[in-house]
Amino acid sequence: MEISSDEHKLGGDYIFGAVSNSTSIGGLIKLDRDNMSFDDGKFEVLLVKQPENAVHLHKILYGLASADFSDTEVFEFFKTEKIHFSMEEAVDWSLDGEHANGGKDVEIKNVNKAFWLMHK
Repeated sequence: MEISSDEHKLGGDYIFGAVSNSTSIGGLIKLDRDNMSFDDGKFEVLLVKQPENAVHLHKILYGLASADFSDTEVFEFFKTEKIHFSMEEAVDWSLDGEHANGGKDVEIKNVNKAFWLMHK
């Protein structure tokens, strides 16, 4: 998979990826509130690299359990407004918990403050 944003150009094999703007991904992965913001116009991107050995698998499990994604040997964690994924084969996605047909090229953009709610 090749991944590009304004800030990063990455490539490799990943076992999991999430583009979110939430403190929780699927109710299983928690993000530290200090590492995310709801109104900065950016997504939080978490990519989990394919483990090469048992040590990598241990680091992944520890990082997911502790919400510590700082180990760049097994994780990529960054913020971006727009991200593009290119895959050799079409990959399906989960879009807000619902199945979404994927493709070989997927681009996701954050439209900051696209709507607002008024409370009386």
